[in-house]
Amino acid sequence: MKKRKAFLPLSAGLGFLLGGLLVYILGIRNWLLKWGATPEELNAGLPGDDLLSSPGYRTTRAITIHAPAAQVWPWLVQIGYGRAGWYSYDQLEEAAGAGDFMEGQSTRRIIPELQELKIGDAIPAAPPPYLAFHVQDLQAARYLVTRCTIDMFSGHDLGVGNRRGNYLDGTWVFFLHETGPHTTRMVFRLRAEYPATPLMGAMVRGVLEPVHFLMEQKMMRGIRERAESM
Repeated sequence: MKKRKAFLPLSAGLGFLLGGLLVYILGIRNWLLKWGATPEELNAGLPGDDLLSSPGYRTTRAITIHAPAAQVWPWLVQIGYGRAGWYSYDQLEEAAGAGDFMEGQSTRRIIPELQELKIGDAIPAAPPPYLAFHVQDLQAARYLVTRCTIDMFSGHDLGVGNRRGNYLDGTWVFFLHETGPHTTRMVFRLRAEYPATPLMGAMVRGVLEPVHFLMEQKMMRGIRERAESM
């Protein structure tokens, strides 16, 4: 009898967990992966799509900014650890040891010395030897293509395309499309390839997916707020 009583809460907890997972997979996840993006934006080819041939993971998110692309670009080009920040949840960045920004927090001004980003530059996300986004291509006021190859368990930067162990090789693209004189659609796309193992699949979908969404949507809203206030 005692065993049955102990089993009932366990069964209820397991049922609740499985139910929550089902709701996430069938409802929330699809919305999360394409937050704000139109069908046209989801299907459109973007610069950098050619860098990975068969990504196992992809997100495309978008937001409307009531400002010309030239007013949005300066905020994008200065992002990063030790730079202008990410315009996201600074407290979470600090808690993770990645919140060291030039002005102590995500800046609310354009920093002139950070406006000269070029192909080959690295945009750190944390202190070395951790993750950095390496600039693959860019066109001012139009797009910025970055790529990183990291060890998913240590967070160490492996160097672009250097796939070994539990790697994740991904591109993160920022695309600006003017839809009017003072209106810009800002599209972010993440595509990634990684070993097709259950453990890596769980890491990508169980850890990377929710954390990246949490930080990215805040970043996009942070850029919008700053660009529209200029």
